[in-house]
Amino acid sequence: MTKLERLRAAGIATDLAFVHRDADRAGVHTRRTEISDAAAACGVTSIVVPIVPVQELEAWLLTDELALRRVVGRPNSRVSLGLPRLATIEATPSPKEILKSALLAASETTGRRRTQERSDFEKRRRALLDRLDIDGPIRQLPAWRRLEADIVEAVSTLMTG
Repeated sequence: MTKLERLRAAGIATDLAFVHRDADRAGVHTRRTEISDAAAACGVTSIVVPIVPVQELEAWLLTDELALRRVVGRPNSRVSLGLPRLATIEATPSPKEILKSALLAASETTGRRRTQERSDFEKRRRALLDRLDIDGPIRQLPAWRRLEADIVEAVSTLMTG
């Protein structure tokens, strides 16, 4: 049972639902269609906003080098993180692996502390998501701009409907 089906089965009424699915190799259009079809198939009548980052969600977290340094407690570090240029982030394969490597590099740890840093990846990732600067460099990415436009459209529909 999908999350949308569980919401409907639980009798939870929503006006707006956000559904995340990485584009991966299938492509943005295919994922957006899958989300729309799945919502219709399980009888969701609320507005569904697809959240479809190109590649993986982690690509969005690669847009702010200072945020990566801050999340590991090394904001003044100057070590290279090996991040892709902003213009190529959405075309970069394996953003999650790049993010893992960048966080390890930013931490500048060795030995047991490095092992601990590796195991803290999900915690660091969550913190980056929580602190994502929605007015920062991420606004230059086409997938993010598409999400913003979808949200504006959904809210407009709710306000006029």
